[in-house]
Amino acid sequence: MNLATRILGVVIFVSLLAGATYAAFQGFGTEPEVRSVELTGPSQVPSLLAGQQTPLSLGVENGGNAAAEVTMTAETDGFSFETNPAVTTVPARNSTDVNGLLTADADVEGQHNVTIVATGNGTDDRLASTSFEVTVSPPSPPEMSLDAVLPAVRPGDRAQFQAQLQNTAGAPQTVNVTLVNAEGAVEPQQVTLRPDGSGTASVTAEIPGSASIEQEVTVRARNDAGQTASASDKVSLVPSGEVAAEPLADSFTVRPGNDYTVSVAVVSNADVSGEITASGSNVVDANFTTLEPRSSAGGFVTLSVPSDAGDEVEQSFDVEVADRTKTVTATVSTQLDGDQPTEGQQAELAYNGLVAEGGIFGTSHTGVAQGPFPKSVHFQEGQQAQSMTVRIGAPQQRAPSGVVHAVENMTEGETQTITLEPEEAFGPERQTQQLDATTELNRHEEVPKLLDGRNGEGIPKRQLPDQFDIENRTEGDVIDFETQAGDETIVLRFKVVEMNDQTVILERVAEEGETITFYPPWPNATEVTSVNETTIVYTTTPPDSAQEESFTWDANPNSQKAQWGNTTTVAEVNDTAILLRHQPEEGLEYTAQTGRLGQEKSFRVENVTADTITVSTPNPNPLGGETVTFDLTVTDISQAQQRRMPRGLGGR
Repeated sequence: MNLATRILGVVIFVSLLAGATYAAFQGFGTEPEVRSVELTGPSQVPSLLAGQQTPLSLGVENGGNAAAEVTMTAETDGFSFETNPAVTTVPARNSTDVNGLLTADADVEGQHNVTIVATGNGTDDRLASTSFEVTVSPPSPPEMSLDAVLPAVRPGDRAQFQAQLQNTAGAPQTVNVTLVNAEGAVEPQQVTLRPDGSGTASVTAEIPGSASIEQEVTVRARNDAGQTASASDKVSLVPSGEVAAEPLADSFTVRPGNDYTVSVAVVSNADVSGEITASGSNVVDANFTTLEPRSSAGGFVTLSVPSDAGDEVEQSFDVEVADRTKTVTATVSTQLDGDQPTEGQQAELAYNGLVAEGGIFGTSHTGVAQGPFPKSVHFQEGQQAQSMTVRIGAPQQRAPSGVVHAVENMTEGETQTITLEPEEAFGPERQTQQLDATTELNRHEEVPKLLDGRNGEGIPKRQLPDQFDIENRTEGDVIDFETQAGDETIVLRFKVVEMNDQTVILERVAEEGETITFYPPWPNATEVTSVNETTIVYTTTPPDSAQEESFTWDANPNSQKAQWGNTTTVAEVNDTAILLRHQPEEGLEYTAQTGRLGQEKSFRVENVTADTITVSTPNPNPLGGETVTFDLTVTDISQAQQRRMPRGLGGR
């Protein structure tokens, strides 16, 4: 047998042996193995109501070498867990999420350790399991109150009501809100309440045309367990030929010497129209919309409480339109019995925010948001009522600083009207910043010759520009890379030192004495002054004309300095540095990119000195520069919650 034949025989034998060995390994582990089941959904202990269900997401990982068909079930008495589809296929050596519904039986209550079991491939074999604590609460009806959006309507009109719902159960629940004793103009609403959370529902009722004096409306809330709660409120009815002026609220707690504001709805059931005014001995200011015949209007009347006021006072003012006068009365308590918020607490505020002209830009009152009250251009159509929160001692606030300072000295239940200048409200119309009037450059720049990426592992090929054509290069190749410096085209040279399928190591190629353009205003003013095994030193010498003639400093074409035009000169050149001086013209307006995202902003040069340049940019808040008034009431004080900062006031 010759050598070739013997080698061929060995090759065939080894091939057959390899195939047999591979087949043998293929024979092991064909039964799928579910390595673990972990709870990946809720980060907190899930809770639910007895007889109800909650979504639950579990993660299944298959560590075997064949697909596994997994069924998930609850092993704990009183609970069930169902997925759709019932069987989940998990690929070999892979993982997936299983979403299902965890249900507690109607007679289950309290805290339980629930175990979910995974069985596989149509058998009852227990492959894996996971356990977690679940709190089950008995269902209970929500607490509910009902408030008319406007206190008066005309017979035959629609009346809007706001239902406030408070969950009394320790788990989420869904309630359906319906009218009981009036025809509804909207479909019943479904509201989902978080554990111990609140919610609202807007309900519109048809008021019979035959009704007189007042109409009571009752609303019912029913949860999934069939438990109900109800609440009622009344609206006054304006007879034909009459005009009514009704306050949205008529009782207040105010500190003596302070101001407060009454929101007044004016409803006409007569052919009366015109401007509305308010007068009275304690009236400080008033602003109303114009009343049209047989329509509604609204406005705000600010009153002052005398410094020597007693424990409780009644204050009245007249609301006048055309030849009609209506008297509105408010009851004021000066007894500040509520707690004052302290550091670490948060104060929930009901408020109206108004610009100097009298229109609102934000409010927490549904009647003001939806009703015929003065609106400023900053109040967007469809903008919803939303309360405001002040966190005592927090470095960042949603509320303006003037509101924060006022609330720090108020008590729960107290009302106060304050006027804020722009500095304490939303800032000036234009925000200023100071920039250096000089820029210092290093004359000598020392750069490494080797470009070897992070930790010397090379530069990922995909990060290189297409001009490198790196896939068609080999080790030792020298690449000429063209780039722009202003109007100048410069050529940088790189040598391929080392390369593999994924990365490449490059070396800069330079010779002493050659010149390039580092800075666009100075073509070929940078010289290679030193080259050794590890570094290259570039030295820049500006031309003499740069100290006499101004130029545009556009090292970054999108920067502010680049937009100043020919306003830069070389102030000084020494052995180590080049000092530039920028002197843009005051009043110059331009746009430039700022920030990490390169957001474009408009700027204006306000002031220039030898050391600084003051520029301004428009305040991004549309209320910047506005003098505003806040009508504030502290409705609740609680421990501050950690949460994301909501968006600012004014609907922006």
